[in-house]
Amino acid sequence: MTETDEGGKQSKELTPRGKEHTREPTQFPRQVVSWVVYVMTIHGKPGGLNAVCEQREWEEMELARPGYHKLVRAGITSEGEAERLARAGPGGDAPVTASPGARRP
Repeated sequence: MTETDEGGKQSKELTPRGKEHTREPTQFPRQVVSWVVYVMTIHGKPGGLNAVCEQREWEEMELARPGYHKLVRAGITSEGEAERLARAGPGGDAPVTASPGARRP
């Protein structure tokens, strides 16, 4: 047996022994993804190439090799905006590299 209060926030269930058990409804937070633009260091190529990846991927790269790549901008809310910023960087239409798991239009 399940009951919901007026606000719809709690439900009450009867346990197998007939006792009431109150619990909060399960809510999964929406995962927010932010993007970064960085200059990818390429051996033998001065200046590197602009690239785009998710914030969490950038953090992993920085942990693995601190300072190897140069962060241009972080906290970008959409992949499209990050790609536009990367293309508009030094060198005009710089190639943009996205992570393998990134969505493509």
